[in-house]
Amino acid sequence: MALSPDYANNLYKQFGIGSKKDDRGVLLLVAPNDRKYWTEVGYGLEPVITDARAGDAGRLLVPYFLKGYYSGGIAAAAWRLAKYVADDKGVTLTGTPQIRQLRHQDNDRVGIEFGFCWESFS
Repeated sequence: MALSPDYANNLYKQFGIGSKKDDRGVLLLVAPNDRKYWTEVGYGLEPVITDARAGDAGRLLVPYFLKGYYSGGIAAAAWRLAKYVADDKGVTLTGTPQIRQLRHQDNDRVGIEFGFCWESFS
């Protein structure tokens, strides 16, 4: 089965992410070989993790993936999603993951700012 938004939605339901009562779950699905990612957001979190925010978080992983640092990209995107939820509930997250900084070719630093979109990365 090819990766698609429907696949991500079915996986989200199959795993039972987020409680049935408030449906405040989020799934970050990454397919590095297909060069795609998807953020599936439960209805209860849609006001918190909007399409734009999901896209912002997903785009954080791209520079890491392009350098072959998959775990760093996933950690940066997941941390950003968690931060959105924590901020919404007035909770401060501790234990920030240690993620190495990457540099663009022009030596501008890629920040670790810590989002529903199906996107490709090249």
